[in-house]
Amino acid sequence: MRMRWTSRRPGRAYNYPSWRRMLLCAVMLCILACSALQCALIKRPPEAPIVSNLEKAGVQGQEVQLNNGVLFIPDFFKGNFLNVDIVMHFHGAAWLVERNFYQTRKNAVLVSIHFPGFSSAYRKPFSDEQLFQQILDETLIALKERGIVEPDARVGHICLTAFSAGYGAIRAILRVPAYYEHITDLVLADSVHCGYVNEKELNSAQLAPFMRFAQDAAAGDKTMWMTHSSIQPPGYASTTETSGYLITGVGGERHAVSGIHGRGMRLISAFDKGNFHVRGYTGIVAIDHMDHFYSMAIPLAKTSLNPASIE
Repeated sequence: MRMRWTSRRPGRAYNYPSWRRMLLCAVMLCILACSALQCALIKRPPEAPIVSNLEKAGVQGQEVQLNNGVLFIPDFFKGNFLNVDIVMHFHGAAWLVERNFYQTRKNAVLVSIHFPGFSSAYRKPFSDEQLFQQILDETLIALKERGIVEPDARVGHICLTAFSAGYGAIRAILRVPAYYEHITDLVLADSVHCGYVNEKELNSAQLAPFMRFAQDAAAGDKTMWMTHSSIQPPGYASTTETSGYLITGVGGERHAVSGIHGRGMRLISAFDKGNFHVRGYTGIVAIDHMDHFYSMAIPLAKTSLNPASIE
């Protein structure tokens, strides 16, 4: 018995051969599949492109797992000095931090620390003033055990870097006077946020450690680099606002510039006073935020850390 397919118009009916019915079903399934895929693509939030670890090609060195991070010792590092310079980074995949660091060819070692979550995920553990020192001690022990540095080696310059939420750790560390004196450089990639007071004023107490560092950098005593996007987060101050607050605090103002940096980042503003530098970029979505992480080698290369010797 053949199936009888009826149109929506009353009084008419059509008999479709079996091959036509199969073709019609196939077409309808394709349309449904395409529609579902389109909806998934539309609803998917913007995110960073998936990058294979193959992108680590060209990065040579040793990795050592620490209790709270990963120590990376580049192949060009020379440990025949009494002082060992350390770069400590907060937030983000270690392999990408290593790639950025490797490109700068600074004669230092790198410690990458990543705690999933927001700034409180870093602020809370580093509110324990001993944690930072413990990481520094563990780093030196690992280097000495492997014969990479002299037995009497000690910590030299300390450069703290952060992407996104990582500033929570740096703010807590800078509040400790003994640590503040030994930290020579800061690199903040679309990082440093704060809350509002009276719904519109930036919370100066939360920014106080960064303000002090910015003032010292502007005076030439330390080095500080900040980059920011044009993203306006809901309910708290953007990196554009916080960097502007620091610029005003050192008696300056940003000026309009243009250029293309990193992965196509559009430069729109700049500020320089002494060793305090700020670069502002366009971009209001997640991928623009991630561009600052991918491009950290640019400001990191301009820190006061000594370059590796060229043989």
